[in-house]
Order: sequence, then C-alpha cells, then structure tokens
Amino acid sequence: MLRLVSRPMDFDRSPAASITRQLARLNSISSDQPFLFNRRDQMPVHDELLWQILEGQVRTVTWDDEGNLTTLGIWGPSDCLGQPFSIVTPYQIECLSPVKAIRCPMPAAPQVISILLNNIQQTEKLMSILQVKSMGDRIYKILDWLSERFGRRHPTGKTVGFGLTHQQIADLAGTTRVTVTRLLQILEADAKIRRLPKRHIMLLK
Repeated sequence: MLRLVSRPMDFDRSPAASITRQLARLNSISSDQPFLFNRRDQMPVHDELLWQILEGQVRTVTWDDEGNLTTLGIWGPSDCLGQPFSIVTPYQIECLSPVKAIRCPMPAAPQVISILLNNIQQTEKLMSILQVKSMGDRIYKILDWLSERFGRRHPTGKTVGFGLTHQQIADLAGTTRVTVTRLLQILEADAKIRRLPKRHIMLLK
C-alpha cells in the first residue's frame, strides 16, 4: 500500500503544482493499488479522478469567497466519490479518520446510476436534518445519522464510529463551535449522549 502525502492546508490555497505532481504519481500506479491517508489529509481531486473508500471516513466540502465552509457530505466504506460526480467548485475531500482508498475507474452507466442514487439519498438525508429548527435536535439527529451509517451498537447505546471535533460538527450542522460545545454539554447532562476518549460520542439508549 502507498501513502500519498497531502497535508492539511488552507482550503482556498491548494497549490496547483502539488495537485499536478500527485496526479502524475497516481497515473503511474496501478488503479487497484490501495492508498493510505492520515486523518485531516486532503485526498487529491481532479475532474477525471474518482475514489472508492475501503476503510475510514471522509467529508466533502466547499467554501465561499469569504472562506465559510459548507460540508457537502460524509462518506465511508464502499462509497465512490470525487469531482466527476459534483458540479460544485471549489471541491475538496478531507479525511476524518485514517483512510484506505483506491482509484475508482469511471463506472459503466448502470453502476453510475447506483452510485449516484446512493450519494443522492445520503445528501437528501443530510439536507432534511439541516431543516430541523432546534439546533440541539439538529446536532443529535446528525450524530444519530452518523451512528446508523458508520457506528457500532453496544449494550448501552451506539457510537458514531469515528472521532469528530466540535468544529467539524459545527461545519456539518451550520453553526459555531461554541454552540456545539454548549449543546453537547446539555445533551450529555440530559443523558442522551456520552462523550468518550479521542472525540468519540455514544448515543445512549
């Protein structure tokens, strides 16, 4: 397995030369060769490059001229994603955990329909959650959605499945880090969640 070095950087300052070097390296390697990424690494994006996630979770994001970040989706094992499936620019893929991924060849039409259907359904689910007026309820529903997709069930509840910073939750919910910190404290006091080491969260029964 190979590791592409793509360290965290300002979202609006991705150097074109670095992307060109990474794409040149990718094109010289077999398409079924797995690549490893660290948490917070940026996965290379290009209008001819798709990724299939084998292990771990990533988020796709965009941002406006003022640098305000919008999370487009959260993706994990078996999901196929990349710039060819999006009309949004700028577009970036950030690892939320250690990730193993392979390049995904451009699929045939039936596979494209299946992949896009899955991506649309997950995006619709996120959009429906973002319509919840109460921010406390919205954050809880986001955690519940993530735990259903990526988490594990335990006798006392279910975990989200990977660690999230308060800022990442805020970016997902459309609020501030301070608000997330305050509302997580309330949810924990109400025995709805339990915060675990390494930024993990359990939703209690």
